[in-house]
Amino acid sequence: NIIDELEPTEDENETNLNAMDKALKLIKDAGGKCYELLTLFWYKNKSMEDLTSHFGYSNSANTKVQKYKCQKRLEILTKNYQNE
Repeated sequence: NIIDELEPTEDENETNLNAMDKALKLIKDAGGKCYELLTLFWYKNKSMEDLTSHFGYSNSANTKVQKYKCQKRLEILTKNYQNE
C-alpha cells in the first residue's frame, strides 16, 4: 500500500523533541511569562480560568491569546533549531 503520509522516523522524532527542548529552554532563560504559562497549561493541566487568575489577566479570552502567542513563539524557535 502506498500512503500519502510519511511517518516520522525515531531520529526525526528525537530531533523534533531536542529542538523543542532547546526552544523551551531559550524561552525560560529569556524570562517573562511564556515558559510558566505553557508549562502550567501542558504539564500541570491548568485551565484557562486557573491561568487567568494566576497571571492576573482580565479574562480567559485574553489568557488564551497570550497562550497562543507563546505557542507561536515556541513553534518558530523550534523550527529554527530543527534547521540547524
